[in-house]
Amino acid sequence: MLRIDHYRTPETIEEAHRLVAAGATALGGLTLLKHGDRRIAVGVDLSRLGLEYIKAEGGEIRLGAMTSAREAELCGLFGPSQSAALRESLRHLVGVQFRSHVTIGGLLWSRLGHSDFLAFCLASDALVRLYGAGELSMEAFLEKRPAADIVAELVLPADAGSYAFESVRTSFSDRSLLNCAVRLAGGKTRIAVGARPAPARLAAEAMKEADRGADAARVGRAAAETLAFSGDVHAGADYRKEVCAAIVERAVERVRAQDAAEGGK
Repeated sequence: MLRIDHYRTPETIEEAHRLVAAGATALGGLTLLKHGDRRIAVGVDLSRLGLEYIKAEGGEIRLGAMTSAREAELCGLFGPSQSAALRESLRHLVGVQFRSHVTIGGLLWSRLGHSDFLAFCLASDALVRLYGAGELSMEAFLEKRPAADIVAELVLPADAGSYAFESVRTSFSDRSLLNCAVRLAGGKTRIAVGARPAPARLAAEAMKEADRGADAARVGRAAAETLAFSGDVHAGADYRKEVCAAIVERAVERVRAQDAAEGGK
């Protein structure tokens, strides 16, 4: 059961940040926090801070931290390929009711190892804007999340290239046993692999192989051979390594086919 001793509802993000910096816990949609037995001394409600929005400006799409996963899933500002990959990275999140409450900020801040959405964001070269620390690359944010801060927004490129998302899971609403997201834009490939079971990481060597024009199978093997995998109750390390080669190969083939069909971007 989740217990909150003191509940605060600040009207500005400055006030919310001061409370969080003093040790309070930021509260978004509460869908992730309420699972398990936890007691929070001071909870800070972020719902009045004006952080629920999706807007396109300057070649970027900005999603406020209080925007729900469902709102992002249904947003019409993304291009067809980008939108399809985004939806695929979100649609296995339990169900529509859950996705209507879980927030973009919560999905980012939690940095769950099995998260499909984090792999999509990392492959997309997204930026995370924190109120205190400012803008961080997705890679930097996943490596070391600043303590005692508030996610303000997620910044994605607007329809930059061809996208693909792949995952393997036991059943539709199960967590991924392994996932990957690939983006091909301007002749450069970004490949992110998540649920290793650690959070998503760029497959740097596989990206180099892809940009050199290696066939998709070789790119997949490079990802499997250079990333670290471990086992848990859901899958073993060797299984994840084998799956990695297959789904990266599949995703690379898909983005290359899309890119060729559109004449390159």
